[in-house]
Amino acid sequence: MDPTTLTVPRGPHGVDYAAFLRSTLATQAHSLAAYVLTTPDGTTPPEQVWLKKAGPLNARWPYAVLGALAGLVRLEALRPVPNPGGTVAIQTEARRLAELHSLGLRVPPVLAVADGGLLIRHLGRTGAKGAHIIAIQLEWAVPLV
Repeated sequence: MDPTTLTVPRGPHGVDYAAFLRSTLATQAHSLAAYVLTTPDGTTPPEQVWLKKAGPLNARWPYAVLGALAGLVRLEALRPVPNPGGTVAIQTEARRLAELHSLGLRVPPVLAVADGGLLIRHLGRTGAKGAHIIAIQLEWAVPLV
């Protein structure tokens, strides 16, 4: 997925991520999209971000079926973690990213959260693609000692 480059206004404290999230969320067609943000005056270096849009609510019955199957075969690894979808899932993801960050794990910084979406910073180099991104993410997630 190639990021879309957009020019965003620079406010007194840098890019207004919350305003970008609100304005872009309404027009974004897919549930996940990458953007490279630039400022008109060029005072802020280009920055890649990811906007995750809330999807529809998930049905509960598949989780119940898989949970029952896990109980029958006594294999707890199959027991699902329910994901309600929608705005609840977005709020949960933002909270979990903050929790993981507080534990010292390298996770994407949450830049803005709204009822319908989440904006996070890209962990790799702006514009990097494919295996290079995966290599960087693995390196940062599991530091070599």
